[in-house]
Amino acid sequence: MIDTMITRFKIIAAALSAILFSACNKDYELVSPDDFSVEAPSVVKAGQGVNFTLGGNPDLIMFFSGEFGHVFAGRDNPTLYPGTMSLSFVSETSTSSTPGMNPGHMALRYSTDFSGIYTTEAVNAATWTDISDRFAWPVAQGQSVSSGEVCIDDIFPKDGGAVYFRLDYRVTAFDEETQPDGRVQWINKDFTINGGTVLLTRELYNHYTLGWQIVGIENYDQCSSSNLPQMPTSSKHRIAFRTQFKPEVDIEYAAVSAPVSPTEGIVIKDEGVSIKTAMDPRLAVYRYTYQKAGEYDVTFSGINANRYGNIEVPRTVRIKVVEDGGNVHPINTEEWK
Repeated sequence: MIDTMITRFKIIAAALSAILFSACNKDYELVSPDDFSVEAPSVVKAGQGVNFTLGGNPDLIMFFSGEFGHVFAGRDNPTLYPGTMSLSFVSETSTSSTPGMNPGHMALRYSTDFSGIYTTEAVNAATWTDISDRFAWPVAQGQSVSSGEVCIDDIFPKDGGAVYFRLDYRVTAFDEETQPDGRVQWINKDFTINGGTVLLTRELYNHYTLGWQIVGIENYDQCSSSNLPQMPTSSKHRIAFRTQFKPEVDIEYAAVSAPVSPTEGIVIKDEGVSIKTAMDPRLAVYRYTYQKAGEYDVTFSGINANRYGNIEVPRTVRIKVVEDGGNVHPINTEEWK
């Protein structure tokens, strides 16, 4: 999608070059289009067309709407829009009619120095930073809680290196007096990492594509075969963390992801749109519709050109676009006559 937008900008630039080439074949004295002018209402409604009245007749006219990517002042100053990343997931705890919550818990950590070898020794040797407190979690049985969408740009190394995520699950040994429920299963689902820029946000990773692997931390071998964690599939994006109903020992294991790389930024050069060429008749009115409320510096650039060069005269008007509240009306100039 971003590549498509860049390609579109290149096409616009190529079109302008062709227009200028056509105009430059004319053999007449090059004069400045000083009589070029623009008039527009100062306040308009979003979703309704704006009529811009144009005076003069320059060979070429370029239109800069003032919206993102189309600001006249930014055409010679490419802007870097850095990439950004966010993380979200949903956590669910198992339900039970028996009161009392097993002190099993979930934690989310990340590492920038994990070796990528999915063994207990390698996981324990890495440095893991706990970021659980950035997210919302269940605090009782039978809850489904959305974590919220949290920016994770700060966790990536400054050199652009990757990070690994680790979801930890721990259940303490069964104690009938304090844990009559026996255990609490946790389901972590829809673990999604989005990335992009102000131009576009898209899904970069999900539970299935993150390539989680289970690594035992403490007594994982004591989990019965019928109560091992259930891993994500292409159709079911979740990990079900569980153990036997009444574990006799503390059990801890982790789901560790594949490496996650930061998303890249994009450099954008603001571009205008050609609305008149040298071969077109005089353009007296140009109509454009703004969909979002805001204030826009709208620029029409009139250009006269021949084979020896070109002279450009930009005209800028500021308009305020408001939501349709029913109180913006066209000016009736007949009342002033």
